[in-house]
Amino acid sequence: MRAVTCRCCTRTTAPWWWTGAGTGWALPVVRLLTDAAGILTVGLLLTASMLLPSKDGRLAGVAVRLTWWARSAAVAWVVVAAAQIVLTLSDEIGEPVGSALDPAQLRSFVTQITQGEALLAQTVAAAVVAVSCW
Repeated sequence: MRAVTCRCCTRTTAPWWWTGAGTGWALPVVRLLTDAAGILTVGLLLTASMLLPSKDGRLAGVAVRLTWWARSAAVAWVVVAAAQIVLTLSDEIGEPVGSALDPAQLRSFVTQITQGEALLAQTVAAAVVAVSCW
């Protein structure tokens, strides 16, 4: 991190993105993206498997393309769900994202705190869906 010196005084301040100010606006956006990616993934897979006609129980045509789109949405779901874990930890401890990236704190959050366990379960479930779409 490179500190920035204020011109009006002699104190040194960190950039805005390092001080934790970004967590307040990024966390709601990431929550929205996580929900949207999950809904899109499940919706595409249900459409491909249940609503489109298939021959001999095999996906074909549009259903295969929808599965490809679902795979992309599931990968996005994994990425934003992992970001949500870090941002939620940053919000809970009241520290910048850089502090929340400490492996010991992350491990403690996802193994001992109920909210962290739930977010980890969501991330793992999204990863399973993403891998199963290949």
